[in-house]
Amino acid sequence: MQTKVNDAYKGFKDCILDGRLLPGQFVTQKELCELIGVSIAPAREAIQRLEHEMLLKVYPKRGIQISSLSPQYIRNSYQVRMIIEKEALSQFIDSAEIGEIERLYNASKALLSEAEDAVLTDELSQRLDTLDTEFHDAIVAHLDNEILSRVYQINQARIRLIRLSNRNTGDRKVTAMREHLGILSACLERDVPTAMSGLEQHLLASQRRALDGA
Repeated sequence: MQTKVNDAYKGFKDCILDGRLLPGQFVTQKELCELIGVSIAPAREAIQRLEHEMLLKVYPKRGIQISSLSPQYIRNSYQVRMIIEKEALSQFIDSAEIGEIERLYNASKALLSEAEDAVLTDELSQRLDTLDTEFHDAIVAHLDNEILSRVYQINQARIRLIRLSNRNTGDRKVTAMREHLGILSACLERDVPTAMSGLEQHLLASQRRALDGA
């Protein structure tokens, strides 16, 4: 039974995060089950888990609504991200091996150079997204705190949902990579204030774009 619940949970979550179900959209439990081919029993538990993670909301007699991206929802999600990543960055600077920081720096520098000198194809855009995720995940990994890491992963799903409605252009992805380089450069110097300021400005810029719907 638990395997079926996990499958239903993953299936529903994938539908939300790949855009098959849109923010604010109402669906019925039956429609969800038909969408991924699961039965009612595991679907109910999976829906409860997703409601707990604030990816959807169940309204009795009305149906299930995919989380609507209100300004408060966006601010709350980015506040959680800011709190966790700033704490993680201080530990990353203190405990990360210089080789790990250099690897991220060199990979970011090389990909940025490639993106600045070429047309941004889907394949190159995907690599920018992948390295972006790797950068933030690497920082959070240094928290060495299972509870905060779990909260971060749950919140990252909300951030992905928010990004679905943003026009995350190639220019913005290139700019984000430049911001990463600035943060990593400060990390190499073990310069906590500069790295912290860079991360804060990086996340605030992302939040502003989300609030603007840009």
